[in-house]
Amino acid sequence: MLVSVLMPTFNVAQYVAAAVNSILGQTWRDLELLVQDDGSSDGTVDVVQNIARSDGRVRVLPPFRENSGVVAARNALLKSAQGDFIAWMDSDDVSLPPRLQTQLDFLARNPEFGALGTAIQWMDSDGTAREIQRFSPDPAKQAIDPNVCCASVMARRVAVEDAGPFREAFFAGSEDRDWLLKMADRHKITNIADVLYAYRRHSGLMSRNRGVIARLGVLARYAARLRRRGEPDPIETLVPDRGFHFLRDAVFLDNPEFDNRDVVEALGRPLPGENPLVSVLIPCCDEEPYFFEKHMREWSSQTFRNFEVLIHDDASRTAVEEERVRKLLPEIPLTVVRSETRNGSAAARAALLARARGSILAWQNEDVEEVEALLPANSTSKTRRTLFLEALVHARLNTIRRAKPAQ
Repeated sequence: MLVSVLMPTFNVAQYVAAAVNSILGQTWRDLELLVQDDGSSDGTVDVVQNIARSDGRVRVLPPFRENSGVVAARNALLKSAQGDFIAWMDSDDVSLPPRLQTQLDFLARNPEFGALGTAIQWMDSDGTAREIQRFSPDPAKQAIDPNVCCASVMARRVAVEDAGPFREAFFAGSEDRDWLLKMADRHKITNIADVLYAYRRHSGLMSRNRGVIARLGVLARYAARLRRRGEPDPIETLVPDRGFHFLRDAVFLDNPEFDNRDVVEALGRPLPGENPLVSVLIPCCDEEPYFFEKHMREWSSQTFRNFEVLIHDDASRTAVEEERVRKLLPEIPLTVVRSETRNGSAAARAALLARARGSILAWQNEDVEEVEALLPANSTSKTRRTLFLEALVHARLNTIRRAKPAQ
């Protein structure tokens, strides 16, 4: 039984030899390793071609002349695969020697499953082993929201063919989640507890936009729900663009198919160039520095990141230092306004409201009772503080979501 191992590459010359050799060193020998380079400029292709000269099981597909994205690379690999089973492999990771054999044995014993992933060993950029992560084996959970390391997946060819190609709407991320959900329309997916894959953690993993990926993940789940009800897949009508207008806040706020949990997950981080969903408004006058900075650190630690902070300093004797606040609130949009003369609380609040861009307003040290019931009862006080905005958004969504227009 031939196994096609598919590896997209892009600027991984430092790591790709270890990734390729970990596949060639598998105990299961009947395999082909297909490599599709996505416009690398660091010599990645040369490294792989040098290895291919000494092992005919490596096939290097014609490299893309320029970076075309992971969706294009994955689809090119799928079109060229000849195996009875398809396995993925990231170009900066390592597969342990028994990986393919173990996965094949499982699929042979369990014909009801179309695909499976493995547990993973996290490792640092230098290969130092870190924590182990295991994923749910429950196929019912995987069919709703895949919890799988896609790079460790092996699937039967029939399951891959039923899933079809990766979709361009997911060019910025979550393409693997959408693909697995399409597969789960007809096939069961699971995970095994064996640690068979080492996943490298390095700075390149942070380069993709987290906010966009979260929105795409929610959209993928929504599309799966509609398909399984026999309704048209909404992804097919999307026109993806590099400005991500197809993922703007209104897409999730205006659609009653998304429950509040979906919306909070999708909108947890802002899109580039979009207004924040929440405006945190802080009027202050002669605040005690310790407590002021303590509050800033609490806002900075929020799990919900789609917010801005606006501070109105009402002629404090010691002015609020904008540069200092920015250091306390890294990556959070900040506006600091100062009155030269003291005008009182009402004027400060009015000035803040005039500048707020968010659809949800949160005042410093207020709104506590509104969200208290939504916070986990058994959580620590620190956890409750970091979940404050997330719970506040849950509480306020029903007041800002617009009704879906009549058809």
